[in-house]
Amino acid sequence: MKAELVLGEQRMVCSVRLSSQKENTYEGLLSAPLSDPGAAEFWRAYDRAVNDVSLLAVDELERRLARLPFFVVVGENRFHAAAVDLQIYPSSRQVSFSLTQE
Repeated sequence: MKAELVLGEQRMVCSVRLSSQKENTYEGLLSAPLSDPGAAEFWRAYDRAVNDVSLLAVDELERRLARLPFFVVVGENRFHAAAVDLQIYPSSRQVSFSLTQE
């Protein structure tokens, strides 16, 4: 399945597939590096916080995410990143998000 990520001023299409481990979760790889400075900074900080197992930092970043102009577009549907638990790890280019319905 194709999904479009809208991360500030950057738009990119990535291929995702249903996770074999998490119900309603799609996983894939970024098709290009993050080029929007705000998006790159945010997701690098998120990547570091998760890798450092800094739960307070992850919680704070998730609260920030709700205020940022980041979206996932699937077909004709556009979802705010916070609503679909968008997760991007720039170090490995991995991306995942959850949809309760297509």
